[in-house]
Amino acid sequence: MAAVKLIVERELRHRPIRSGDTVTPSLPSIMIPSADRGDSNVTLTWGTDVQLQRFLTALTANRVVTLSATGAIEGAWFRVLRIGLGAFTLDVGGLKTIAGLTSAQVDVVFDGTVWVLAGYSVI
Repeated sequence: MAAVKLIVERELRHRPIRSGDTVTPSLPSIMIPSADRGDSNVTLTWGTDVQLQRFLTALTANRVVTLSATGAIEGAWFRVLRIGLGAFTLDVGGLKTIAGLTSAQVDVVFDGTVWVLAGYSVI
């Protein structure tokens, strides 16, 4: 689907939209959240995973979100949102650990070399 969309977008850039054309706006990836990442450890890869990652399930053990540098470019980012509680922690890339029984979000940005903490807030 993404390849077809890219081809259509490329063609539309080279000609005006005509009557009868169907144009479907796409949402920026921040608007498209991940499915529930569940009660598991995950590895996030830029360009593969959507930027808004959701943990909606109560954690039954301490969990880790690993931030892969593979494919990451300067300015790449993820927001990890923990809403599911549980008494255990969620470590985001070794940069910030969300305490048990805490709903919070963590923002990370790739600086061209490593992932860095860009923000944290309890929600």
